[in-house]
Amino acid sequence: MYRISKAMIFILIFILIIMGCTQKKNTVGVPDVDNEPIEMIISDTTCFGNFYSFEDSCRNYIGNSKLVVGTYENNEAKSLIKFTSLPDTVYQFDSENITLTLWLENSLNFESLEFGKLKQEWIESYVTWKAATDSTDWEDEFFESLDFTFDVEQTDSLNIEIPIEKFYSEVSRSYFVIDSLIYDFGLIIYSGSSDDENRFIEIKSRESGTGSLLSFDYTPAEGDTSRTFSNTATYDTFMYLKKDGTNEDFLTFENELIISNIQPIKMYLNFNISDSVFINADSSGIEIPYDYTMMTINKAELILSVKDSTEFTYPLETSFTLFPYLVTNEEPQVPFSYDEDYEYIYGTINSSGSSSDSVFVIDITKIVQGITSGENENNGILIKSTKENKDFSFIDFGTKFDEGKEPKLRIIYTPPIFED
Repeated sequence: MYRISKAMIFILIFILIIMGCTQKKNTVGVPDVDNEPIEMIISDTTCFGNFYSFEDSCRNYIGNSKLVVGTYENNEAKSLIKFTSLPDTVYQFDSENITLTLWLENSLNFESLEFGKLKQEWIESYVTWKAATDSTDWEDEFFESLDFTFDVEQTDSLNIEIPIEKFYSEVSRSYFVIDSLIYDFGLIIYSGSSDDENRFIEIKSRESGTGSLLSFDYTPAEGDTSRTFSNTATYDTFMYLKKDGTNEDFLTFENELIISNIQPIKMYLNFNISDSVFINADSSGIEIPYDYTMMTINKAELILSVKDSTEFTYPLETSFTLFPYLVTNEEPQVPFSYDEDYEYIYGTINSSGSSSDSVFVIDITKIVQGITSGENENNGILIKSTKENKDFSFIDFGTKFDEGKEPKLRIIYTPPIFED
């Protein structure tokens, strides 16, 4: 009985395999059948629905290779640095100044740096304009000025000579004691300009491999030989806020496609790639809705053109890495919440480009495949920079209202076929 049952099960499985091989749709192709991939360019602006950009939270960008100081487009940035292992007492100094060396990344109309002593503990990976650590906010008046200004010249490095007395106090002409605030909490660097013009400077951080360097020659005790203190910053980061409003005010830019790192701005857009778009296209190979759900998306790209705008033009060349997400909520609230309003689709990749390029191509293959197969609803996509909160750079793309700069969809797909 057992052998008969086993044989029947084997025969049943064999029949199912034969039926599947003779009836299923084949998205790869069969011999002697022309089933080459087809390219479709969707440029009709009526296929693009709602779109807008919106601000999001000011967070700390971990591992940033830059420190930013200054202002740009209603945002202000201050940088924090801390040097550990500073000698707490010194018998004498061999010069009148301590040298702080900063290496420049970029600068825009920047004039002068000012320095202050921080008055509170902070944690590099958590600090924002509001938060000093993961559990405490900044107190009011969280730093005090050093009363020292440095005029910036456009060179690769800045050698800033800071008078010794800004760091150390002489005690009875016999030895010097370091300022306890600098020793415990470090320095804050901010812009010496108070106007509303766009002025900022980007300094290389310790994560770049060329961090801020503090150096001076000193004698630790009477009778000792002279030593050199020369250490890069142990901790450094920067924080920023909106000058007009608060970091919790999230503006929406209707009918604009803008990507920004500070303040972070994301883009939302949706488009019509329903079965009717393919069925109504000439020589599409898609004849019925079932064909649409069974086709293979070989490649799908969102093509955005960089807008020529004198009103919103970033003056420095910058690179971007953008990432698309599938929007899961029909009516997401600004700012979108991950897992509630949008999600990552497995296999989706980053797309990189430069603001000097005229066209930016974003790979959305996995997202489009999920939509056409019916696995996911088409509620649109969210696009954001993977370097949010890193610097002031942004990019402005043309919309369906900008003639010659309209977004396009390029879809390469393989129609399904039947095996007879």
